[in-house]
Amino acid sequence: SVPGMRARAALEDMLAAGEHRVSCRMTGWDPFCRAVAQCTVTAEWPAGSKAQPHDLGLRLVEDGFAYGFGLDQPPEWDKDASEKLAHFEAISRQARRGLWPDWLAERSKR
Repeated sequence: SVPGMRARAALEDMLAAGEHRVSCRMTGWDPFCRAVAQCTVTAEWPAGSKAQPHDLGLRLVEDGFAYGFGLDQPPEWDKDASEKLAHFEAISRQARRGLWPDWLAERSKR
């Protein structure tokens, strides 16, 4: 799908900016036995700034290419993960960033 391709392109851009230096910490398993992890990439955002780790999932939510769900048990090392995701999701939805215009249109047609 076109929205899926846009989200994938956004992720690929983040990975390229960080020269694919990704680090993941597993948080558990989802109901379908898939590994769930918090992944970061070390990159310069914005360009020219000092390289620092960025949470890929949080960044995708903030940019409107993902939304948060199922964080009933945040990781031990990031107890505020659920609140941060909800905060950035609300901001990106209100600003209609990324895929939110598509998602909101789909929901209004139902």
